[in-house]
Amino acid sequence: MATLNAIRGIATVMRSLATALVSWLITGALGSIDWRPAEPSLLVIVTSILGTTQLLSLLILSSSAGDLWPRSAGAYAISAILGFGATTIWAILGSAWARHPYLGVFCSLAGVYLGLAVEGFTGVFGRVRDAWAATVAPSSSSSSSQDSGAMVARGKRD
Repeated sequence: MATLNAIRGIATVMRSLATALVSWLITGALGSIDWRPAEPSLLVIVTSILGTTQLLSLLILSSSAGDLWPRSAGAYAISAILGFGATTIWAILGSAWARHPYLGVFCSLAGVYLGLAVEGFTGVFGRVRDAWAATVAPSSSSSSSQDSGAMVARGKRD
């Protein structure tokens, strides 16, 4: 039964990733063409729908990945957020944003996948998270609640 749940989880991850990638690629295609519709707000609406689709797909992806791989899900989330932030700053400060704003949206969203790729190949964000967690001292209230939780888990009650 656990194997069947894992297969379903992996299938959900793959469907969510495929949906996010397709919506990102369509956004890039819309941003790179010179054709513009007669109603400019139509392109804004389509790009917004595609961006929302990608956001929801990535949220489902992170939720499913967190269930399958609980230790690495946080590192991937951090890498995606930092990648998105870095490429958004680059897209805003670059000249492409003023000329082709939809291409700027595509470049900004590329940072999500760039961050995921960096974490997948290097694991640097996971190591930074683990090192930071090792140096942070727990407060007295959280340590007492952790101690009581550990005692309950072992079957000892006061």
